[in-house]
Amino acid sequence: MAELRVTVYGGAAGEIGGNRILLETGEGDWLLDFGMRFGETGRYFEEFVKPRGAALGLRDYLRMGLLPPLEGLYRDDLWCHEPDCWERYRGHPHYARVGQLRGVLLSHAHMDHNGCLGFLGPDIPVYTGLTTAIIGKCLQDPKPTGPDVELCYLAPKQHAGDGVLGGVRGAPREQRKHYICESGPEIERAMAALGPFWGSVPGERTTIRSAPLELAEPERLGVKFWRVDHSIPGS
Repeated sequence: MAELRVTVYGGAAGEIGGNRILLETGEGDWLLDFGMRFGETGRYFEEFVKPRGAALGLRDYLRMGLLPPLEGLYRDDLWCHEPDCWERYRGHPHYARVGQLRGVLLSHAHMDHNGCLGFLGPDIPVYTGLTTAIIGKCLQDPKPTGPDVELCYLAPKQHAGDGVLGGVRGAPREQRKHYICESGPEIERAMAALGPFWGSVPGERTTIRSAPLELAEPERLGVKFWRVDHSIPGS
């Protein structure tokens, strides 16, 4: 049996929210959820005072402890304006170098479970249920850009000068790959019907490099999913 190492980076010791758990095995590593830390965020920010994610990428989130200092986990374009970013954190007690993840096992669409997905490298897929995937896109579409809301598709960034980030003119949104860990003819029919919505993005001048929904085979992954009752559908 492969050894399992579990490291909790939020949602523990009385904390509500910020659920992000790293599961390391000899057969590949997983993240179980990757959500927003409500309590810690509220210590520094409020409704009209937000972290500067769109302009400064990881900077505020790492310095305030809102993201764990895990090198290799995050999008390169969110620290391309700070080439010394990881040198400052390699002595941090929670610093670790993360290898290639197999993916994120996403339990449901509450922001304390999915709210930081937009910071993860674009090649990290999400494994979840169909309802959870669709809710994530519905949450992002009204405000489609900014890593704190990019739950489904990413807007690429580049160094715009003066140590800040800017958008890449003309670059399409990049959709994160989602695998649906449910089965049955009703799921396949719903995926087919929702395909045009999933592959679209708001705005007449905006395009998306779509990654169509695919059915996963949880048994081959060594993972089992159960539907549970919760205060949001699709959990």
